[in-house]
Amino acid sequence: MYLNSKGYRQKTWNQLRKSYWSVLVAVLIVIAVSTASAPLAFLLVGPMLVGQAYYLMDVAIKENEGKNFELLIEGFKKSLVNSIVASILIGIFTFLWTLLFIIPGIIKAYAYSMTPYIIADEPEIDFMEAIRKSQELMRGHKFRLF
Repeated sequence: MYLNSKGYRQKTWNQLRKSYWSVLVAVLIVIAVSTASAPLAFLLVGPMLVGQAYYLMDVAIKENEGKNFELLIEGFKKSLVNSIVASILIGIFTFLWTLLFIIPGIIKAYAYSMTPYIIADEPEIDFMEAIRKSQELMRGHKFRLF
């Protein structure tokens, strides 16, 4: 069944109502691990974001109730190198765009924002291909994400 974006938002919001607290806990776990490991953050952030994408897609698409917290480590199991390299490259690219001016950096951060979800959806994808696909997916949709 094909839904437009409003239909997807409504479906996802209805699903989120069932598992709001579980999703909040999962997101807080990712934030806590990413910030607590400051010296190793560049190695952990990518796989944690991909794991978060696995978890959120499980809640939204498969309509599970958010109890599968073990999905948060899937980024380490299935796509460790791709998620680490993609995260580092996104950080470098965003920083370089920010050097031009703040606004281009923000725009590119939105353009790269779907990379963890693409890697979660296709674990075997190359990191540069995931970044390129993210930019393609976000073309014309950055303001909606904002």
